[in-house]
Amino acid sequence: MKQYLYPIIIIVVFAISYAFLFDAKMDFNGDNVTYYMLGKALAEGKGYVNQNLPEPTAHSHFPPGYPVLISAVFRVFPRQVLTVKATNGILLLLSLLLLYSLSHKLLDHGGLALLITLMSLGNVHLMHYGMKMMSEIPFLMFSLLSLWAFVSLDRERPPWKQPRFYVVLIAVIICFYLRSLGLCLFLGIGLYLAFYRQWKSLGVLIVGFFMAVLPWTLRNQSLGGSSYGRQFLRVNPYRPELGEAGLSDFLTRFWSNTVRYTSKEIPSALVHWSEVDYKSSANGLAYLLGFLFIVLIAYGMYSLPKFRGLLFAYILCTFGVLLIWPSQWYGTRFMLPLIPILILCAFYGTYRILLHIFPKQLRWYWLAPLLLALGPGLYLLRQKSLSNYESKYNNYRELAQWVQQKGDEGIVVACRKPIIFHVLSGVKTLRYSDTEDTQVFLQHLERHKVSYVVLDGMGYISTEKYLIPALKQQASRFESKVLLRGPDTELFEFKMDADRN
Repeated sequence: MKQYLYPIIIIVVFAISYAFLFDAKMDFNGDNVTYYMLGKALAEGKGYVNQNLPEPTAHSHFPPGYPVLISAVFRVFPRQVLTVKATNGILLLLSLLLLYSLSHKLLDHGGLALLITLMSLGNVHLMHYGMKMMSEIPFLMFSLLSLWAFVSLDRERPPWKQPRFYVVLIAVIICFYLRSLGLCLFLGIGLYLAFYRQWKSLGVLIVGFFMAVLPWTLRNQSLGGSSYGRQFLRVNPYRPELGEAGLSDFLTRFWSNTVRYTSKEIPSALVHWSEVDYKSSANGLAYLLGFLFIVLIAYGMYSLPKFRGLLFAYILCTFGVLLIWPSQWYGTRFMLPLIPILILCAFYGTYRILLHIFPKQLRWYWLAPLLLALGPGLYLLRQKSLSNYESKYNNYRELAQWVQQKGDEGIVVACRKPIIFHVLSGVKTLRYSDTEDTQVFLQHLERHKVSYVVLDGMGYISTEKYLIPALKQQASRFESKVLLRGPDTELFEFKMDADRN
């Protein structure tokens, strides 16, 4: 009965928590609306294209896995934001059930596996991304599936001779097509197989993986390479004029990312009590907390009865990439698929320490009060779900609705967040040119026959650096149509050179 009781508890607690915390608002993160747009284009039979552009182009930034999933959902259910959010919620529940089974297999202890799963269920970041149109949760589910299938293999037989090994392979391939970081999962499992000299299994993994990802790689090369890869190799992914990153830049990234992950992301990923302040340096307490968590994770991983090397290899390969990531790409979202694994290790490390202190008296449910540490973060998440859009986003939505009401199919809008504006308004959009040369800036608008330009109040550097100077220097080319206050958000009609008075 116990084998069914704990999963039932997880399902019930999740259903209550998800319904209570659910946030129906669309997130104004550019990535999630891009996924939505791509999935919608696939569902409508338009292909994997940037359909917001005046002349749609093939998309090469995000792998197609998540948009394909969205398109599949849209072929059955209404093509709405809430549909995608609910799908991610279901995938999060499946991830938690996989985590429970994985923890049970690793620890041979159902009670600890239950507490680890409940700690993950109440994790603010996991729950938050379970309500967003983002690829992190699908990636989490398939990465946990690959780990679960791997630890389920018969250790007395070569892995490549077992059907579950091909479940591992397929799940790893799907992870890559969901997020490029799936490469880290492939490398982690490959490193583990190499360490134990499972050469045939390693060969099958390598050949199967590269045959599967080759079509996407060749497609991107035919389009000039992945835009994601190009951004990764820049000094600043958002400042192309600064050029390509060199060795010193990667060393600087490694150090700054190590410091930040230790003091901000890792503590927040495990126990989130307040919003992380990325504008100021962390204090000594933050570093101490981060160091403590790292020690607990390391000790818990070392103490695992089995497959410690597998988790170590996966974590090592993932952080090996994250620590040379552009420092402009920060936040827990990049390490989110690792959070349940880190919780598992930290929780088990805590249990082992207490077991040394209370070798005979300790019971697994003594650790249940640790769940109370999740309260403050979940309270913040609840408040966020109840709140309205920030005024800067409301203003953006109102401008999009104003343009939509014009009803002109020939409208083209240039702005900082073009895909969001496209999803909200339905009109064609593009990003204005990131250049300080005003003439080049105007030529870009003319070439694409831009009708309107949006000056938003979201606080992006590119707005002050590129857009505002052009508006000031060529004021006669821009006529204000709508101005919303708090913060100032303005829609300008762009006048072609021949239309100027």
